[in-house]
Amino acid sequence: MEEFQVSLRRHKALSSMSGSSTHGSTSLLTDYNGIEIDEKILNLFMDEDTGLEVSLPKFFKYLERHGIHPLTDPRFVNVIKLFKSLKSGGIDICESNPFPETLDIEEFYRCIKPNLSFFNKIFGDNLIIPGWVDFATQCEGIYNSIVERTSKGQVFRKIPNLLPKGCQNDFNVSICTVDGQMLSFGDGKKGVPLCAGVLPLLYSIAVTEHGTQHIHKYIGKETQPKDGCSFNLNKAGKPYNPLTDAGGIVLTSLLCQEESSSSSFETLYNKLTRFAGDGSGMQYSNSYSLSLIGNNNELYGIGHHLREQGAIPKTKNLNEIVEMYMHLNAISIGTDAGSVMAATLAGGGVCPLDYKKVISACAVRDTLSLMLSCGMNDYTGAYAFEVGLPAKSNLAGMIMIVVPNVMGMCIFSPKLDISSNSVRGLEFCKRFTERFRFHIFEGNLKLGLEKMNPVRKGLGETKEQQMMSLLFAAVRGNMSQLYRYHADGIDFNWADYDGRTALHLAVCGEQFDAVTFLVLKCKVNINPIDRWQTSPLDDAKKLKKNSIFKLLRRHGALGFSEIDIDPDY
Repeated sequence: MEEFQVSLRRHKALSSMSGSSTHGSTSLLTDYNGIEIDEKILNLFMDEDTGLEVSLPKFFKYLERHGIHPLTDPRFVNVIKLFKSLKSGGIDICESNPFPETLDIEEFYRCIKPNLSFFNKIFGDNLIIPGWVDFATQCEGIYNSIVERTSKGQVFRKIPNLLPKGCQNDFNVSICTVDGQMLSFGDGKKGVPLCAGVLPLLYSIAVTEHGTQHIHKYIGKETQPKDGCSFNLNKAGKPYNPLTDAGGIVLTSLLCQEESSSSSFETLYNKLTRFAGDGSGMQYSNSYSLSLIGNNNELYGIGHHLREQGAIPKTKNLNEIVEMYMHLNAISIGTDAGSVMAATLAGGGVCPLDYKKVISACAVRDTLSLMLSCGMNDYTGAYAFEVGLPAKSNLAGMIMIVVPNVMGMCIFSPKLDISSNSVRGLEFCKRFTERFRFHIFEGNLKLGLEKMNPVRKGLGETKEQQMMSLLFAAVRGNMSQLYRYHADGIDFNWADYDGRTALHLAVCGEQFDAVTFLVLKCKVNINPIDRWQTSPLDDAKKLKKNSIFKLLRRHGALGFSEIDIDPDY
């Protein structure tokens, strides 16, 4: 009898919440397969005593098991504030931050509504790595097999204050997927200067702002010879590539537009923070910057050599440019922030923690190409062969690695090999691609089938499946997926069997941001007609979505009755 009463209360609650949707469903939340999941939410997070209310401890644990950390993830700031606003009779889930222990499903829905499309993705098992616990366990096994052994190699000591004190035996590994799933071993917050790790980021900014052709008027694209001196230039009198000190100094000269060096640094620093979302994991190491300025005459020498070769305009102050480059090298990050930066490159230039477009798709392509061919010093060729992933190492012992379309990784272990790459970092990379099917050339060649492939099936989807995913992303307002599809060159005017386009569905899903993106950025056909002779403007009018209606009208949208239709249509 008690179970019947619980079931009846649940049924009444769901019935009272149901509202009409664009396709006749009465569900508030729907996963990508069209399955109603209000009931699924209750089954997952149901409070055992009431059988109806949502248990927040269960909800938080569920997100953690999927690699999502809501208490530190900037995407959940508004959701957490709403939870805290209902804290009467609360419990301490996290260090004196009281939350209510349970919420009725209406309150719960109100709180998660700001992130509804993302929650749909989680509940529908549509994150890029759905089996997160298994993946994390495998990564932990790789980490433990390496950390237990004493690392060989030597710490770079030529420049004072490069490393924090007492970090000689540190081994920190962080992973962030393009959906913002995060994993960390060791101390992912400990800051280490970016050094040469800043170069791929600077290059991608430069290409985004000035274009590939302009940048490579001044910098080459080839690997620097193994026995090449830092002062050597290629046959055209340019730095060999943007990932060398010479290339970095030229990049800095191209990016510094302001007259004031302090303004230039602040501008570039702010642009770099966008790779990490809110930039909270970035700092500036003043002690290392002063050490570079006082102890690295070689960089000044490289700068003067470049000036003599005409690579740096004589109108610019050479010392200011070189010192600006040193300041950029002194920006400090932990591996957590570094993995988010790498994931931004993996996601087509879209930061996974705020869905903002940081750099162009063209810049991502060019940056990853250079990281694969020039990023690991004179070991680059062997690394590309053995690991097969774009990466960039630095003298502090940090390596930033990109798994395109999947994730970014950042590893810190300061002891270096003879090629100035982190010994433990390199070993982790090798074992990672031995365990997982992530080598950049394995997918299309159907190789490595004996390895684990933790990625959701949709990553290798057919064109038709991709188009359907596009439509679902539009109706759910999944901006990160829309950005990635745009970067991949997907045709946003594609229509399903009923003639419904992404614009139709974004309007019906009340996704104002998605409609704006489709109209202004993607330049879609604003007046597509479906089989029921309905345009997106007709949908907006019928659903009384005034803000969307005005946006469409402002950009030339028409109703079906206003369009001059071919008689044979």
